[in-house]
Amino acid sequence: MKQFLLFSLLLSLPAGLLRARLPLLPGPDRVDVPVELRGVSEPMNAPAQLVLEKQWALSGDEVVSAPLADDLAFFLQQRYLQSGYRNARVDWKLSGSKAVLLVQEGKRLTVGRIEFTGVEPSRHEVLASYLTRGTRDREGRLARVLPFVEADLEEGLSLVVRRLQADGFLQASAAPPVHTTDPVSGKTDIAVALTPGQLSVFDEIRVEGGAAPLSKAALEKITDLSGQPFSEVRLENLRKELKGDLQRQGHFAAEVTAVSRAVAAAGGRVPATVTVLPGEPFTVSEIRVDEGLGKGARRVAKAVFETAAGQTYAPETLDLLYRRSLDTGIYSRLDVVPVALSSNTLALTIKGEEAKPKTLGFFGGFETFYGPIAGMEARHVNFMDSGDSVGLRAELRGTGANGSLQWTDPATAGCHSRRCRAVPRAAPRSRRYS
Repeated sequence: MKQFLLFSLLLSLPAGLLRARLPLLPGPDRVDVPVELRGVSEPMNAPAQLVLEKQWALSGDEVVSAPLADDLAFFLQQRYLQSGYRNARVDWKLSGSKAVLLVQEGKRLTVGRIEFTGVEPSRHEVLASYLTRGTRDREGRLARVLPFVEADLEEGLSLVVRRLQADGFLQASAAPPVHTTDPVSGKTDIAVALTPGQLSVFDEIRVEGGAAPLSKAALEKITDLSGQPFSEVRLENLRKELKGDLQRQGHFAAEVTAVSRAVAAAGGRVPATVTVLPGEPFTVSEIRVDEGLGKGARRVAKAVFETAAGQTYAPETLDLLYRRSLDTGIYSRLDVVPVALSSNTLALTIKGEEAKPKTLGFFGGFETFYGPIAGMEARHVNFMDSGDSVGLRAELRGTGANGSLQWTDPATAGCHSRRCRAVPRAAPRSRRYS
């Protein structure tokens, strides 16, 4: 079985050259803050130092003053509260040219058991993640112990209610959480009483307007939504899917509206109406390339997207042509915006930025049959602002050396996708010399 091991020759370059080629990201600037901390425990020492350094840098002051010391104490206390020290207190005093912050930490509280009442147990784990989302976003997804922060739980409780409403419980509400703290461990158990109310579901969805162009799959989505838990989000997603279905069939200016009448719900069934205005199928009649691009970049963009001219507007085809343009390496950014010219024709306006034209890479490794392998590849896209691409490859193996030079015109290079093959274009032009 052949084995091939790649490695970077950059590792064998002189250290100075390596640093110039791949500079290390600088760490945070350390700032000497004229502040003395008293009463800070070991776990809070690093977070406290970071708070002081940040606030000192933001202040722009060169000497400690009473207002600055008061600000430092305030922000440090906020950091303690976010870390679960509910009763933390930070005082300050000036001592010569420095500020002294006096910290009384108190007991650190952590989140213990979370229990919900009023909903089935299968929902508890999901709802608990919503309740503690703010804290976990700050502490990190992998944190095993979360600090108890009452303000975070208040925000999380609103997320819990919104989640129930998204699941069809439109009248859901929640009582304030009840906290029980173990005075020894600091673990705080949380009990939340929920009142979900009646489950609301979609009634049969009424479709008005010109629904004939909708595909079979789109019509099935309308039917399948009936009887599902009601939420405005689901209805909006259906509206977007129907509009996308029409646009994929060339109806660029299609409009779809979806309206529900939750107040008129009877027996928990919410009526909804979808209005479809497909309009006429659009044809791409013009390609407009921004003059801010170079001559070669304009030529390639024009040639690639010209294959869509005279064709029915199809977002999927344009997406393939967009990716084909980026694959040339000429553009670092490309924006393709369709603009309606009439009731059934549109123009594609193309803007963007050009990438650096030259790239250089090295490779190496070992292969059972050929032995050691080392080589380099160089590429110059948009050569001499022509849009053409020139590639050079040189390789040294245990059995000998070889190389190649390739000249490619990406304006005529083929796209191997089935959808692209359906669009007429010129034959590819590429020359390769070994």
